[in-house]
Amino acid sequence: MCESRDCFNCPYPDCIVDGISHEEYQGSRHRDSETRRLNASNRRERYAFSEKRKACNKRYQQTEKGKRAAREATKRYYEKNREKILEKARLRNLAKKQGVI
Repeated sequence: MCESRDCFNCPYPDCIVDGISHEEYQGSRHRDSETRRLNASNRRERYAFSEKRKACNKRYQQTEKGKRAAREATKRYYEKNREKILEKARLRNLAKKQGVI
């Protein structure tokens, strides 16, 4: 058995090490999972700003399901921020009466 486990600098003409140790396996497994995670992250990031996603969202928003979801989201936002919205409207109307706007 080769002691160095360095096949590039091995003293044997044909290296007799044909497997990997448990430590090497764990290290390669960690590197592989990290690479997969980074690749998936890059794919998600590229898709988030792509024309394909914009076209998909546009098609969805034109469907009845998309329109209903938008109405419900607007309704939830209004219910959550009702006082703030009414205060802004009141200030805007007051500014219009005073001739500022």
